[in-house]
Amino acid sequence: MVKVDGNKGYIAINQYDGKIRRKTVRTMARVTGLSAIVMSALMLSTILLACAPSALGQGIHLKPTLTITSLNPQSREVTVTPSSIGSATFSASVTVAKPPAVGTVMVSLDATTSTGWATTVSPSTIPFTSPGSQQISVTVVVPQATPTASIGQVTVTGLGTYPGANTNPATAKATVTITQYFRIQPQSMQSFVTIGPGGQAVMSLDLYNRGNGLDTIDIEVSNLKDLSKKNWMVTASAYEVSNVVQDEYQTIKLQVKAEKPTIISYKRSEITYIQLNVKSGNAGIMGLTEIKTYMFAIVVDGWGIPGFDVTFMIMAFAMVTTALAYHKRKKKF
Repeated sequence: MVKVDGNKGYIAINQYDGKIRRKTVRTMARVTGLSAIVMSALMLSTILLACAPSALGQGIHLKPTLTITSLNPQSREVTVTPSSIGSATFSASVTVAKPPAVGTVMVSLDATTSTGWATTVSPSTIPFTSPGSQQISVTVVVPQATPTASIGQVTVTGLGTYPGANTNPATAKATVTITQYFRIQPQSMQSFVTIGPGGQAVMSLDLYNRGNGLDTIDIEVSNLKDLSKKNWMVTASAYEVSNVVQDEYQTIKLQVKAEKPTIISYKRSEITYIQLNVKSGNAGIMGLTEIKTYMFAIVVDGWGIPGFDVTFMIMAFAMVTTALAYHKRKKKF
């Protein structure tokens, strides 16, 4: 006989004089609820496995990954000269992550520069039998006399190969810039001239920029005071030329006038020098020094008569001589 007492909250069974009390009932209810949850989870898993493709068959979570850290440092400045090359070295880390089921991942690396400079990466191939990382170095060789305006973009590319497939490629970048150096070269087709006493001459001076960037070139007559004491006059068409391109030149004119004679005089091969200092203006701005010297030799030779230009006198003498010779020939006929 079973008696249900709802007021007391438990079920009483008149068998063997035993009772199933309230605590026992609660425990049984919990077990029943847990069983229901487990059954629901099993049913949901069965549905998902039936609808979704096999994870093993599709290779989900089995594809290795390849990464390359940023090149260190991100930028380097290289110094070159007209006769020597320069180089820059960068470092990075190559990392491969892969599950044990995948065999060896062979990583191939290549490096290039946007300017075409010779670029190498070491090592160029790395086998990964297990997940891990390895350091690499990248070296860029910059040719001699490279212009400072050249900027090289360095790119390292990596690709991993494993049985049956490849990883996604990975890249890293850095920048190479060029330090400016300064070289100037004064040059003239005629470094000396001959004039008479009180005569004058005009000479050309080519100012070459042998550096690797735009430059401003200045000149000055370093012995101007001494020349002035001798009553010589020296003037230039310009004392500064700006924005001279690498391996190009600009020309200035130098006008020189010798001392005028005060009495009739004769000078034979008397040499006066015009000394010039040629400077790189841009080097001075950067706190550097680039100065070259150049000298013109002026040879004073001949007669000097006050109030007369010697050159004019020579021309006049030649004209008179020619006229006399013409008249003599005419009388013969």
